[in-house]
Amino acid sequence: MNGWYDASGAPLQKDTWYHYAATYNAKTETLVAFINGEVVRIVENVPANGYAKLIMLGGDPYQPSFQGNICELVIYNEPKDYDFVRELHLEYTKRDGFVGF
Repeated sequence: MNGWYDASGAPLQKDTWYHYAATYNAKTETLVAFINGEVVRIVENVPANGYAKLIMLGGDPYQPSFQGNICELVIYNEPKDYDFVRELHLEYTKRDGFVGF
């Protein structure tokens, strides 16, 4: 609870669509961040916090905050592997009316 576990991994461009995913394995205490189905950051030794009552997206007092739209948020009760996240990203890109890359 005294650590700083920043999952940021790559700068995001303004006015561009991104599929951002993060997975956390409490057994290995490893967080993996993905952008567009590709791993951008692996953070190890992140302790599980069983007392969390709130999750905040964006809002960093030390740098410019996230400004954008979140179109969908899904929380799974298990860590997902690299292949799952890659396929999830590809699923978004194949939807009718998809605008992005």
